[in-house]
Parts: sequence; C-alpha cells; structure tokens
Amino acid sequence: MKDKCLNCGKEYEPQLWEATCNCKKPNVTHQLKCHGCESIIGVILDDDYCGFEKLYCPKCMNKN
Repeated sequence: MKDKCLNCGKEYEPQLWEATCNCKKPNVTHQLKCHGCESIIGVILDDDYCGFEKLYCPKCMNKN
C-alpha cells in the first residue's frame, strides 16, 4: 500500500523510513491492513527493516 499524508491526503510510493510531503503540516504514515478484517491502519515504524508479521486493529483485538 502507499504511504499517506494524514494532513492533505496525498499518497506516495512506500519509502524506507517516512516519505515527505510538501503540504503545510506534513504527517506521512505507512498504510498496512489489519490481519483480521483488512481495515487500513496507519503506522510509523522505528525500523522499517523489521516490519510487523501480524497487525490487528482495535475492533479485532476486542472481539472477545
């Protein structure tokens, strides 16, 4: 999935580390899908070389 600026909505090809945006208040995040329901989750990783094996949204975490 593409990286997305949460301020202006512009999407970028995925970057190692964080993509940059030229809007007034850039806030770019990676977009990943929940392993349970495939909802889109925005994340910033400390180390992009060590990504998530599984990622769950709050809805899926609180099912039971």
